[in-house]
Amino acid sequence: MRCADEESQSFPSYNTIAKKCSISRRTAIRAVQELEDVGLLSCDKRTVTKNGKLVNTSNLYTIHET
Repeated sequence: MRCADEESQSFPSYNTIAKKCSISRRTAIRAVQELEDVGLLSCDKRTVTKNGKLVNTSNLYTIHET
């Protein structure tokens, strides 16, 4: 099941990825990193400014078709 939009982008949390794949959060983090390493996925960390400080919101993943 793909969760990406028509631009091949998605922004699930590591916890969501882990739950949907029946794996641990740490394993989900490693899997995302491996997909990035082989060029199948890119990850942009998104932030907002809150009270003058940058706060992480979510990661934006882009799937690269083979």
